[in-house]
Amino acid sequence: MLRAARHGCRDTLALLRGHGPIDRAQGLASGAFALGLGILCLLAVIAFHFPQYLTTPMLRAQYSVEMLRHLLFASMLAAGSIALFNLVTGRRRSLALVSLATVLTAAAIGGAWVPVDDFPTDTPYIGLDWFILDLLGSTVLFVALERVFPLYREQPVFRQEWQADLVYFAMNHFLVGVA
Repeated sequence: MLRAARHGCRDTLALLRGHGPIDRAQGLASGAFALGLGILCLLAVIAFHFPQYLTTPMLRAQYSVEMLRHLLFASMLAAGSIALFNLVTGRRRSLALVSLATVLTAAAIGGAWVPVDDFPTDTPYIGLDWFILDLLGSTVLFVALERVFPLYREQPVFRQEWQADLVYFAMNHFLVGVA
């Protein structure tokens, strides 16, 4: 078990440090998607636990907590299903294990059913909810646009330097959220 965890961490770091397209046939693309979605689910559960510090007050007033719970549950189910499929079919098992562990951790600390009690609204906050929703929305929108109106028809979704784009997106949004 320890060896599998070590391999999973090594493969995950290699995926995040790598530069180049991801081969879909080997399960790397689906594994990267499951891991990314699993991490976003874990962050969302943490945001449910600490809404006064991790969510944006103006955004909180706009969305329905129940709708977000359903979206979180569906995302956990999707990430877990993809990871489980990859694990069973032997496609990038170590990456699938890390993805599944991330989703199971999110479920173990409350999943979509974390109770949200009354909390003070005048605390400093980071805006993790905006980061999660913006990353999901931007990904869905721009991947769909790239598929419908491609500039380069042969360019895969996980293209050269996608990891750098993800880091720039995360740092830009995180720094704006903190500021």
